[in-house]
Amino acid sequence: MNGLTLTGPELVLYGGAAVVLVAALWLAWRLLLTAAGIVGAQWLVIHYAAGNLTLLLTALGLPALFAAHVLTQALTGTAVRRRGGRRR
Repeated sequence: MNGLTLTGPELVLYGGAAVVLVAALWLAWRLLLTAAGIVGAQWLVIHYAAGNLTLLLTALGLPALFAAHVLTQALTGTAVRRRGGRRR
């Protein structure tokens, strides 16, 4: 054959790399889609309801609180695990 021939270990290595690449792309897509949704909702509130201070502060503050909570848990390692391996 004149094509590319892969041995068993090469197939495992390249297959694993392909799985990691697909997982990274899927995570990036989810991240961008979520960010676009949050930014879109904030833009709508700022653009159409700028006179309502409560709505404005909620639209800007709530996503920031969620992001701060997630970052704090991720950076300090404070997530508590139960016996089943699930986080509490």
